[in-house]
Amino acid sequence: MKFPDTPSLAAFKSDAAVLHHELRSGCRSALGRAIRAQLISSVPVNRAICLRIIAKEYGLTYQEIVARDQMISRYADHCVSQGFWRQPYVGVFRRARFLLQFDALVECLRDQIPLAAAAQKRGVDFSGFHFSSLLLSRIGRVLKRKKVPDFSYLQAPGSLVHYDWFQDVKKASHSNFSNAKFYSITADPVVQPGAYGWEADFSYAYASGKVI
Repeated sequence: MKFPDTPSLAAFKSDAAVLHHELRSGCRSALGRAIRAQLISSVPVNRAICLRIIAKEYGLTYQEIVARDQMISRYADHCVSQGFWRQPYVGVFRRARFLLQFDALVECLRDQIPLAAAAQKRGVDFSGFHFSSLLLSRIGRVLKRKKVPDFSYLQAPGSLVHYDWFQDVKKASHSNFSNAKFYSITADPVVQPGAYGWEADFSYAYASGKVI
């Protein structure tokens, strides 16, 4: 059974569509990316090649990315069908909003300012957002060194959060993670509930219905 794409995979595919357009338009930087990935040939470029180019930039294969995404979607479907979650995860990808959120994340991880402040400057919040490991790979193309995120006052109700995003977090006071879903992926690989945030300050945080 095929499960729907998470917002993270939808963003990845959207990036590939942009790259495809740039390559067909003869964009030099896009051509350079294809050459570095060693995926340029005399065959006309297509969307599948663009997916492979970006995956290679992430140090992965496209098949690995899709397989992991399907695991996450299957896990979400299971949690809803078994009644483990009060509400299903309903995150939706919209590219314009995602790009603003991404810029806010980069500013947060680069300058260590609260993510809520960076988001407010751009007129967005993180409700329903997918904080995924794939997203960390995308950020890794922009930032070689990332600082610990500050989640204090962040509005992220109904979000889906991979444990890497909370591993070293210390500031999450006054945040809103109501009905957020936290998960981890083991080496097996198996998706399971939970996140490691034992050092995080959740004082005055709103977490009604949160599953940890």
